[in-house]
Amino acid sequence: MDTTMILALFTVLLWIILIDNLLLGIFLLIRAYQVKFNNLYSIGIGFVIIFVGLFGNLVLGYGSSVQDIFITIGYFFIGLFTYLTFHKQKVDYSSKLILYLIVIISFARILFIIARTIYVGPTTFYFLLVTINCHTFLVFFWLGWSSFSTYKRLRDHEIAPWIKMRYKIISVVSFFFPFHAISFFLIPWYSDWADPSNLLSFIQFAVTVILSLIFIIGMIIAWVIPKKLKNYLNRKKGYKPSEDRDLSENELMKLAQDQLQEADNHGND
Repeated sequence: MDTTMILALFTVLLWIILIDNLLLGIFLLIRAYQVKFNNLYSIGIGFVIIFVGLFGNLVLGYGSSVQDIFITIGYFFIGLFTYLTFHKQKVDYSSKLILYLIVIISFARILFIIARTIYVGPTTFYFLLVTINCHTFLVFFWLGWSSFSTYKRLRDHEIAPWIKMRYKIISVVSFFFPFHAISFFLIPWYSDWADPSNLLSFIQFAVTVILSLIFIIGMIIAWVIPKKLKNYLNRKKGYKPSEDRDLSENELMKLAQDQLQEADNHGND
């Protein structure tokens, strides 16, 4: 199989990622409206904005710089979701600091994107790559760590196993996803992204597509858990639903947050 066929295969996978970003974003926005859980608006908007950026580059030909600006904004909204969902209710100044850092690095990333369109050279290229890596790791490691911390604290509580599994899946895929940004350093500063004539650029493209596909599929499974899978997870863990049997998703997530708050209060006693 030559590089052209491999590139075509990964391009198809990229389209799957693009469509999944849109569908997941729309689903989360609808769910936010249905269950009145406003935090979901942030992450839903984030995924839709990422789709707009990818679509603008792949279909409308706006260029990779415009795409990266939209992705930067999308990542910011995902970081905002992390703060609103896991940290807003706590007296935690470190989480506010992380959110402020995300805002600052988001602006810095956009500035370097614009600078690279004005001056194409190794200096702007590698400054941009450093900013991209800082931004990506900060946003998704924070999401991963927050989800994992939530999973650990809920693990021994009497709450539906599928809710615990949601946090576990989000933490795993969020920890792995940022490592695709490191592969950007494989690209020579004078080369195009996914250039089939450049092996390193091609490898970077493949790594990005694979990790992005794992991330988006994991997020879809976490947020759109089928009823059969929910029942399977509940039976596997020997869980017997009680008063939360007929609760809405919003109420279940609030129940999880109440359990977390209770655990925090006991930890401070």
